Amino acid sequence: MHNDRRDPANLEREAYYRNEIFEMMVNRMSDIIILFTVDDYTVDYVSPNIERKLGIKVKDLKADFSRLAATSVETEKLATAQELMQRVAEGKGSQLRERIHQKTGEKLWFQESILRGRFKDSKKFVLILSDRTQEVQTQEQLAQALAIAKSANEGKSMFLANMSHDIRTPMNAIIGFSNLLEKEGDDPVKVREYIRKISASSKHLLSLINDLLDMSRLESGKAIINMAEFNLSEFLDEFCMIMRPQINAKKQKFEMKVKGLSTDVLIADKTRLRQILLNILTNAVKYTPEGGNIEFTITQLEQTSRRFSHLRFEVTDNGIGMSPEFVDRVFEPFVRERSSTHSGIPGTGLGLAIVKNLVDLMGGTVHVQSEQGVGSTFAVELELQIPVHEVDESFWRDQGIVRILSVDDEADICRDIETSMMDTGVEIQSVQSGEEAVKLVKESKAEGKLYDM
Repeated sequence: MHNDRRDPANLEREAYYRNEIFEMMVNRMSDIIILFTVDDYTVDYVSPNIERKLGIKVKDLKADFSRLAATSVETEKLATAQELMQRVAEGKGSQLRERIHQKTGEKLWFQESILRGRFKDSKKFVLILSDRTQEVQTQEQLAQALAIAKSANEGKSMFLANMSHDIRTPMNAIIGFSNLLEKEGDDPVKVREYIRKISASSKHLLSLINDLLDMSRLESGKAIINMAEFNLSEFLDEFCMIMRPQINAKKQKFEMKVKGLSTDVLIADKTRLRQILLNILTNAVKYTPEGGNIEFTITQLEQTSRRFSHLRFEVTDNGIGMSPEFVDRVFEPFVRERSSTHSGIPGTGLGLAIVKNLVDLMGGTVHVQSEQGVGSTFAVELELQIPVHEVDESFWRDQGIVRILSVDDEADICRDIETSMMDTGVEIQSVQSGEEAVKLVKESKAEGKLYDM
């Protein structure tokens, strides 16, 4: 019988196919294979995928094996033949090493294994570098996720510990005064006093529960933004009226400034905007001592679009401030600074987390600057839509108003009036003192050009 395997032509064809298949597999696989001699690190074979995987040319590594060591993040020394053989013999021929791609700078992880073999009566080593980058990155991501989950869990545990105290306090007050009310219901003076204290405790408890519900809705993505037209001046008046009792109770000095507003009617979720500003300003009042200073500034910034008004709402106080470590975490839910908790200031630690979520929902930004013992500044920037109305250009003329004298000791207010009256056809003159105003009125009367307002 004829034996095909001894046919030189068949043997040559098989060898050819083996080489072709091997090259095809090597080019596609992620493992790098390097064959080198024991004594002098002469490289006999390098898989061609080394250039793709590590950015080293085959010819360069064959010329200098130490070029592989240059890709290692850690210092990598070439071992002697005896050391290599000892590692293989002891089963220590495998390790995970971080390397850098020489062309892209990308960091990669390889599981490196060394095998010893005999080729044509000579001892050689085969180094196999198996790409484990994706596995390592996945493990790192899982470790980070676990750390975040642990941190969140610890935060929630701390939060529940604080909340159990914060909720128990008003609950105990409500129960206690209710019992007293039942016993002393015949005394009208005490009845009024107990009802007042029950009402105050109930409102405090309701605010704690509302914070929890708001945070729950925001985290679940169920919060809704309701857009509608509103008057900014009226909104600010209402807002300050809400805050005044808290500020007056602590005898704090409160100042509101408005700079450069050109549009008074805007489109936004007024309720959410009020919630953002109330949370920030309530914090300022809470963490500023009696007699302290709080400043609320609304500034119109440069517009990025004619259809939107770019506003900054800024609250500055001279309160207790925050540590740099806490500033980095101030918008995280369930986080309260240890000093504030120990000082007995009540709260859920959710107010600023709610602010951050609502500002994000409205497409804005919020930033904080703070220094312990000096105070804090919170700045919210939002772009609020300007409604498109048909302007009645004849309004001022029909009212008989063509000249207005604006008098205020703050130049910013005068400038705001001038900006608001642009394109109305009304002439505006502004002065910063009553003396100057009287002088201009006398001059206008003498010239027969009286001011209409």
